[in-house]
Amino acid sequence: MCISFGIMYFIVVNSFLPVFFDLQLNSLYEYLELRFSKGTRTLASLIFALSLVIFIPVVIYIPALAFNQVTGVSIYVITPIVCLICVTYTSFGGLKAVVWTDTLQSIFTMSTIIFILVLGLLKIGGISEMIRINEESHRLELFK
Repeated sequence: MCISFGIMYFIVVNSFLPVFFDLQLNSLYEYLELRFSKGTRTLASLIFALSLVIFIPVVIYIPALAFNQVTGVSIYVITPIVCLICVTYTSFGGLKAVVWTDTLQSIFTMSTIIFILVLGLLKIGGISEMIRINEESHRLELFK
């Protein structure tokens, strides 16, 4: 995945961005309208909107499910509350609120991962012990 992302970034930076920059375009949708027609731009916008409509319920369901497992409150009660909170802070705070929320969530997630990793390594005796255990059970396949 990392190799394919690296190739993708190389292609985007060297192929697509120069075209957008030279044409002074802000989005792919503007390019689709220039290159093809307004109908193509509208169709691409509708496909993107549909993909979001399909994706957003999953984004709301997963935190509601986690909250349900922790508290026992019904998912049908939690889901509208999660939606209301998200809509409210996005409406009042705008993009700045969303960016800050994402930043704080990323910091919390990375801190938690590091904390769990350190606790796990301390419990089993360090990195060398982890590697030894994984080699003995044939779970370590670095170069295959």
